[in-house]
Amino acid sequence: MKKREKRLLLALARGRACIAAGNVPPPCRRSGAELLSWLEARYRLLPLTSEKALSVARENVLFNPPLREKLSPGQAPRPVAFALPGRGRRGWPAMVFLDLASGWFFVENDGELRDRLTAAKGLDAENAKNPWLVGNYARCIALYGENGDGYTARP
Repeated sequence: MKKREKRLLLALARGRACIAAGNVPPPCRRSGAELLSWLEARYRLLPLTSEKALSVARENVLFNPPLREKLSPGQAPRPVAFALPGRGRRGWPAMVFLDLASGWFFVENDGELRDRLTAAKGLDAENAKNPWLVGNYARCIALYGENGDGYTARP
C-alpha cells in the first residue's frame, strides 16, 4: 500500500471515529469572501487574471458534483486566482484558486497553506457527515488551530 493510500485510510478512520463519538465541530463554514480576506491579511497575493488560471477554479467547481451543490440554484462560480511568491517548492510559487460563490479553494504547491486554509474554512452541516472531510479537518485543526494561525509541531 502506498503512503498516500495509508494517509487517506487514516483520515477516513479518524473522521469515522469523530462522527461516532459525536465529536464533530459545530457548523462554522466561512464564505469565499471571508477566506479571501483571511488570505489578504496574512500573505502577499499576486492576482492571476488569465482565463486559464481562472478556469481552474471555475471548472473544479462545475465538474465536481459535491462542490457544484454548494452553489445556489442559477448561481455561477466567481473564480479568483493568486500566486504567492516565496512559498511553494523548488522555486515555483504557491498558487491559490478560490471560488467566491461556493467558498471552495484549491492550493497548488504548498501543503501547509492548504491545511491552514482548511482549518480556517471550517465545515458546514452537510460536510460534517463526510468522514474524510471531518478527519482531514480534525488533522488541520490539531496542527494549526481553529483559525489556521496557530502552529503545532508535527510529531
